[in-house]
Amino acid sequence: MGKFDGVLFYSDYDDTLYNMHLTVSPGNQAAVRYFMAEGGRFSIATGRAHRTFTPQIQAEGLAFNAPVVLSNGAAIYDYQADAYLVRTRLADETAERMAQVCAAFPDLAFEAYHGEDIYIHNPNQVTMAHLGRVGVPYTVCPIAEMPKPWLKVIMEQDEPYLRRVQAYIQAHWPEEYEAIFSNRYLLELTSRGSNKGTMVARMARELENMGLRVIPSRVNYLLFQAPRTLGAQLLSRGIQIRDCSNYPGLEQGWYRTAVKLPQQNQQLLDAIKEVVNG
Repeated sequence: MGKFDGVLFYSDYDDTLYNMHLTVSPGNQAAVRYFMAEGGRFSIATGRAHRTFTPQIQAEGLAFNAPVVLSNGAAIYDYQADAYLVRTRLADETAERMAQVCAAFPDLAFEAYHGEDIYIHNPNQVTMAHLGRVGVPYTVCPIAEMPKPWLKVIMEQDEPYLRRVQAYIQAHWPEEYEAIFSNRYLLELTSRGSNKGTMVARMARELENMGLRVIPSRVNYLLFQAPRTLGAQLLSRGIQIRDCSNYPGLEQGWYRTAVKLPQQNQQLLDAIKEVVNG
């Protein structure tokens, strides 16, 4: 067993793993490979879409052994299976709403992502710098001619301007969208709930609904208290969770579980329900 067995680690990509020199440093490459060799599961959570992230794998020699979170949480892609595991979409009304936003903010530029294609409205310097960095083809066209559905939208301007755009969207459609800054010049729009924290919150609620004690978490695992026999009973079903009874201050019945893909999370929740409900 390696020292990182059972540890799942996600890294941001742009301006984190992919540094200011537009490369992944040899030191970070070596650290990632060491982590995986010691049993760790490593992957990337990025604002990039499938089309703009995929060329980076070969160009940077990226190594990872878990599915990648794309488009700021709007999609999860398994590169080993070459398939989407999760992909949310913006409502078709988003095109009409973006036309309304652009009428209110005429200096706004945006990129709309449809499948593997990128459509551009009113490109500006930020748009061209961003597209130059990701290095993929795109089409400039009127909003009404952009095909739907869209996976996400990236809005581009300076930060004060985008703050006003964000406030406008939140005031008009508070239940429809996530409007999150990728950096000072990029504001990303995804469907409500399509973000990296959603799975952690959902897992915590499900466990609490079973009467288990869950410690609040801002990371990708949950610490909870359950019947002392839970670990052994789950293991008999082919599911292993971390026994934390040897942690300082804890006793038998404390467990830790990673928040993984939706299907895996549901499998674990169903098994815990069977054990807890007898």
